[in-house]
Amino acid sequence: MVMEKWFLNSRTLIPRLDVVLFFVTTIVFILWPEIDLSVSSTFYHHGFNLAAQPEVVFIYRFFAKIHFLWLLILLALLLLSQWQLIIKRGASNWHKLRQASGYLFVSLLLVPGLLVNTLLKNNTTGRARPGDITIFGGDLPFTAPLTYSGACDTNCSFVSGHAAIAFFTIALAWVFGDRRWYVFGFALGCLVGLTRIMQGGHFLSDVVFAYWVVHFGCQWLAECFRLDPIFHSPATTAYPLPQLSNR
Repeated sequence: MVMEKWFLNSRTLIPRLDVVLFFVTTIVFILWPEIDLSVSSTFYHHGFNLAAQPEVVFIYRFFAKIHFLWLLILLALLLLSQWQLIIKRGASNWHKLRQASGYLFVSLLLVPGLLVNTLLKNNTTGRARPGDITIFGGDLPFTAPLTYSGACDTNCSFVSGHAAIAFFTIALAWVFGDRRWYVFGFALGCLVGLTRIMQGGHFLSDVVFAYWVVHFGCQWLAECFRLDPIFHSPATTAYPLPQLSNR
């Protein structure tokens, strides 16, 4: 049942599109790791000169701190909803607010926080950043994605933390039951990821796999919080179109 829910379209037994795309992108980067070098070299001309552009610097600094704003807002919403539930004894709208803010708070801590910035960036591949490898003027070797090198000890290149916190905006799609938020979050993550590539801070694959971590993490937690799924039409699968659950 779990395998069917996460890997298969439940009526037709067709593999889920996101799972298929994840494996396709993984295979592509394993077979052709030089894609990372080709993309990064586009922005390298005796240095990553676009890194100092005001717009690029602003995006870098803003998304380095935005998680603090997320935390303050979500904590305030959690406290407000809990206080109102105590006073009004179970008003439905406040239950929904607590459910939504709780989902976002836990997702923020576990996915961009624990999974990306603690586990993956510090304890997996040890991948050096583009600006640190020999081909771009550094002194460390290039490492293919998903390959261990140990060239970096902490805060390494794989995966992109900035892109992950931008991609995290897709979580609002499960909260509001509106796939337009997913499109917005995806586009925002791509924009921030592009700026990190332009700065020589990350490879393309770092951004791509940051997206997959956030996508699957937020999707799984949405199910844990009993939020309705957002991608599957009842005409073709067992998943209904999204509405914020009243449960």
